[in-house]
Amino acid sequence: MTKKLITEKEFYEMFINDNAEYAYARVVSLLGFGRYQLSFIDGSSRKGLMRGRRCLLHTGDIVQVALRAHEGDKADIVRKCTTNEAQMFGFN
Repeated sequence: MTKKLITEKEFYEMFINDNAEYAYARVVSLLGFGRYQLSFIDGSSRKGLMRGRRCLLHTGDIVQVALRAHEGDKADIVRKCTTNEAQMFGFN
């Protein structure tokens, strides 16, 4: 059996379409204690909380977040995105 190879962009498009609870956002400001103010592509903003493995984030970084259904003003930061991923999703 041969495996079908897909490009990196196809992988991320498939990931976004299958997982509506995930989104991408830009870090606007650092609030302290693992909390960040995030801005989304649609213009909305939420507070983001760093979960799991911690990484160093700066203002302007692009992150993948898990949206909370029960708390509309908060999101959990899953991971930091690379520069190539940010360009693919329209963040410049």
